[in-house]
Amino acid sequence: MDRTYFGGVERGERNVSIDNIERIAKGLEVSPWLLFKEPD
Repeated sequence: MDRTYFGGVERGERNVSIDNIERIAKGLEVSPWLLFKEPD
């Protein structure tokens, strides 16, 4: 994945598919649901 893709997702300019959510979580070595968790 390109870094510009991540930036677009963070800014709400791009929609992210469930497949890419899984890929991002795997790269970060976290469970996918943690990508949606509000920070403490």
